[in-house]
Amino acid sequence: MCGIDSNKNSIDVAKNHLMTYEGKEKIKLESNLQYFNGSIDDYNNKHKENNETKNDIVTAMEVIEHVVNPSDFISDINKSMNEGGLLFLSTVNKTWFSYLGAIVCRLIYYIIYNCYNNK
Repeated sequence: MCGIDSNKNSIDVAKNHLMTYEGKEKIKLESNLQYFNGSIDDYNNKHKENNETKNDIVTAMEVIEHVVNPSDFISDINKSMNEGGLLFLSTVNKTWFSYLGAIVCRLIYYIIYNCYNNK
């Protein structure tokens, strides 16, 4: 399992988040999780040189709207995947309806979080 991000600070945040995680899967995550600081193209070039295996599943959450060329980005993801692999991609939906939905979800989260943590 590998987390890829071109922002070093995001990699550090992810590492720190894992350090504070207390679930029973922590040992498995720590031993199997790697981080790569760079672009998907950098990742492909590094792993091509090492003849390493490709990925069965790739997620790209709220990334595609930030890349200069989305077609190249998808092509690079495809190069990093095994044949028949799965890509889970999401992007923000900038409409008033989605914005209102986000506010409502945040409000529900706030209410539930405070109910359980104020006992």
